[in-house]
Amino acid sequence: MKSLKQIINRYIRSAAIVMALVILVVIAFAEILIEQGRVEDTAAGTFVRLEQIIEENENELKQVKEKYDKTCLHDAEAIAFLLQKDPEATNDTLKLKKYANLLELDEIHIFDETGTIVSGTNPEYYGYSFSSGEQMAFFAPMLTDKSLQLVQDAGPNTAEGKNMQYSAVWSADGTFIVQVGKDPQLVTEAMEKNEISYIFHQLNISPAIDYCAVDSETLSVIGATNADMVGKTVAKLGISAESMQNEEHGFHANIEGKYYYCIFKKIETRYMGFIIPMNVLYERIPLDLLNLALCLILICGTLTVFVANCVNRYVIHDIHRINGKLNRITQGDLEEKVNVQSSREFSALSRYINEMVGSLVNNDRKMSYVLSRTEMNIGVYEYRDGVQQVYCTERIPQIFGWTDEETAYYTGDRVHLYTFIEELRRSRVVGERNVYRIPGEPDRYIKLEETHEESSVFGVVNDVTEEMQRRMQIESERDTDPLTRLYNRRGLSRRVERILEAGTGDTYAVVMIDLDDLKEVNDTYGHESGDQYIISAAEILKKIVGESGLTARHGGDEFVLFLEEKSEEALQEKLLQLKSAQDSSEAVLHDGQHVPLRFSMGCCFIDEVVAPYDEMLEKADIAMYQNKRQRKEKHGKQPRMKESRTKE
Repeated sequence: MKSLKQIINRYIRSAAIVMALVILVVIAFAEILIEQGRVEDTAAGTFVRLEQIIEENENELKQVKEKYDKTCLHDAEAIAFLLQKDPEATNDTLKLKKYANLLELDEIHIFDETGTIVSGTNPEYYGYSFSSGEQMAFFAPMLTDKSLQLVQDAGPNTAEGKNMQYSAVWSADGTFIVQVGKDPQLVTEAMEKNEISYIFHQLNISPAIDYCAVDSETLSVIGATNADMVGKTVAKLGISAESMQNEEHGFHANIEGKYYYCIFKKIETRYMGFIIPMNVLYERIPLDLLNLALCLILICGTLTVFVANCVNRYVIHDIHRINGKLNRITQGDLEEKVNVQSSREFSALSRYINEMVGSLVNNDRKMSYVLSRTEMNIGVYEYRDGVQQVYCTERIPQIFGWTDEETAYYTGDRVHLYTFIEELRRSRVVGERNVYRIPGEPDRYIKLEETHEESSVFGVVNDVTEEMQRRMQIESERDTDPLTRLYNRRGLSRRVERILEAGTGDTYAVVMIDLDDLKEVNDTYGHESGDQYIISAAEILKKIVGESGLTARHGGDEFVLFLEEKSEEALQEKLLQLKSAQDSSEAVLHDGQHVPLRFSMGCCFIDEVVAPYDEMLEKADIAMYQNKRQRKEKHGKQPRMKESRTKE
């Protein structure tokens, strides 16, 4: 049996003619000029892009630094405000660390009026002062001018030499200085963008092409994609300074024993160089000349006939036969065999294809066996474009809870499975990654991950019901107020953050509630009745809020409501119900007595720009105290509680 190479060579040799050498030489010279012109155009475009990148990076660095300085100063003001409201936290390292984590700060330092660190998140820094080093001395002017608010450029700190950016402000009462420190990552990253190595990285650089930057005064390389070039002068590399400074055309150079084609352009104070090896620059020319030679040969009619017959008879025909077999295999018929014996190469190819298909079948069987024997409830499925059938392991129907008929339906057509998966994705568990509730079975949870590779989709499904139920039980116990069974402060905060992160587009409001008469109930009827008074308030508020919002006991006699409605009109209606209940509700005490239940309330609407939850809560709290004062002014000094009555 002859090889495919022998068959084609025999026909080509029988029709070969003498090549037209003169034509090839002329074409080769023209190709050289064309390639040089092409690479010069490419270099020109690259230099334009370099200029744009340098300008963009400089603007970005300026903007990032200005924004970062403002952020650092605002962080220091925020800590000073918190410590002014909570003076005990000034000497509480744990609470200061909590504030630091809240504002994503690395350090908080408290200086006394002499400029000495007396408290903060880093006890090892206690005792350092503005006179301890050059870095800390930057803030010394604040000791004589309490109106100063200073932000320091990023640099090594005095104590450890680590890179930090500090800002400092005086407290509102002028008794201490708050200094905060942050790792200046954004500024550092912006500065790195102005480095030559980063600028070159922004280009889609071919591994075969070198870029370099040459200082226009010293003519030494200050940056390059080839690290061996950095620090050397152009003369030492073998580049002519005169040729480099002539920016009109490229030139050839022998750089350390290898020939290159070089193009330079001066950008600001640097010459940017585009250096490409000559073998890369002219690599297409041999192939083009070969193609030209083949074209000349193919002009010969006899050779054209022989080559066409050879290719059609021994290549194209058999390739079509193999493609037909492979198409049936990709359609799912893994029993199909490829058997093309027209040449040794096709015979070997047929054997390798058959062995590969057999190996895939065995691997699928082994995988199904392993997954079926493991204690983990994991299933795998796969489908491809153009293939109707869906492959899946036996655990898939068990995990999804399919009947035999449903299994045949979903695995028989990939479109049905795709529709099922898309419906499943609409039941995503908020706050969880790739975890969904199974439609029709709200108490069952699965984790689904898909990988898309070209025309196929590979999915892994894991039943995580037990894990989710354990987590939900733990969260419920942790986030629930034991007296009212409402959310506590932590539980409400976590769920509000999840809702705002999901961004459903609904209308939201935060309402702060403060019961008016709890102390009188405790003093008159006892603390057990006071607890029942709180429980009654919780039931009233929860009934008004309904399922569309969240109700939480914030602590003591304070409640927080998070209202979520589809429209602003519906939200206003809910607020009207709360206002109506302010002075018209009753609490039932443990002995059956009925007493009036009154409360003050304040509301904060959430507009399109969603503020942090703590800020919204603070606004609602301020509005609540305003409401309390207004109600006191309106009702004067009337008795706060009416006579209680016992239900008949």
